[in-house]
Amino acid sequence: MPVVDNPAFRIATILLLGLTLAAGLYGAWVGNWVEAGALLALGGLGGVAIKIQDRLPALFVLLVVIAGVVNAAGYVVGLWHETTPFDEIVHAFTSFSVCAGVGWLILDRTELLRAGETGKIVLALLAIGLLLGLLWEVFEWAIGIIGGAEDTMVDLLMDGLGAAAAGLFCAIVARRRRSRAAMHSS
Repeated sequence: MPVVDNPAFRIATILLLGLTLAAGLYGAWVGNWVEAGALLALGGLGGVAIKIQDRLPALFVLLVVIAGVVNAAGYVVGLWHETTPFDEIVHAFTSFSVCAGVGWLILDRTELLRAGETGKIVLALLAIGLLLGLLWEVFEWAIGIIGGAEDTMVDLLMDGLGAAAAGLFCAIVARRRRSRAAMHSS
């Protein structure tokens, strides 16, 4: 599928991953250890995505790295503590990006993607997204940066919306791949 496997996505991914890692190193240099750790972890996740890129569509890898860059921007510019919808948008987008990649890797080994069961794909990724979101909120609580019960609930809601959107996205990509394979086999 040319759209999700465009080679330009691989180049953009490497450049953006470099920015994320640079922002993490900058955070460590100025003593923002929590931010640096989060950015380096996101950079590491992007590195893993690049390492296994042969098992993921190129667009999925790029989305994970873009999520890292967006999170990096939030830390470097200090957008996390502003009264803007930045936190909510980033929760939804990061959940979408990570769930699309993780979900594709998990579901590609099942019949769900091949069978095109959209509802089950969405539910599976919703469960993955809420689990990852909950783990992130526990991490925020453990390091003392959580914004309270209301913030946590909104964050989890946005994680769920992003994960459900990732489920729809994976179902669409899988359907298009099946259609393309059927055209080439006939």
